[in-house]
Amino acid sequence: MLNKISLYTLLLICISIPCFSQQIYQEKPGGLYILKGETTLNLRFDYRGMMVGDMTEEDYLGQKREEKNARSEGKGDYWVQQWEQNKSEDFPKRFEVLFNKYMQKKNIKAEKSVDATYTLIVRTVKLDPGFYTGTIGSQPALADIDFYFVKSDNPEVVLLKLRVKNVEGASASGFGSFDAGVRMEECYAKAGKMLAKYILENGKY
Repeated sequence: MLNKISLYTLLLICISIPCFSQQIYQEKPGGLYILKGETTLNLRFDYRGMMVGDMTEEDYLGQKREEKNARSEGKGDYWVQQWEQNKSEDFPKRFEVLFNKYMQKKNIKAEKSVDATYTLIVRTVKLDPGFYTGTIGSQPALADIDFYFVKSDNPEVVLLKLRVKNVEGASASGFGSFDAGVRMEECYAKAGKMLAKYILENGKY
């Protein structure tokens, strides 16, 4: 009985640890007052310099391409194409849908490539695809993401920078997924929801 209790306690601790790190905090002071009166945000995604686990993205993709091509010719090349599609289409879409769902309360909508006074840059610092085995030993995808608010006509000047670490991604149903793309998509969906809630709770407008 004691061993079972100890194991249960340990599992609770392991499960709860990531929750403490999934908080948005200010990296560069600024004010959300800039959003007052705005109804549209230009949305841009930036993956430059992104780490994948403990590797650079370039090294990670090179390794995966080689491994998968060795098993089946062309499989690694196709896998890399899918990775790039995740970045350019799937991740932004999931973020955008959840962010806009919650920001409806303030009549603010973020969209890619639109004419707007301000741009929200979603920069991925680190992304870990995780893995799923159907057991408790599975690891969700994790993402460290920076949010930059800049003027669209002067994006070099950061008005506000926010950061969130260890955003967890499983499948949309709440269960794990064998598809790494689905797990990572959920990191961005959750990040969009978290950012919207942060704005709603802290914006003074």
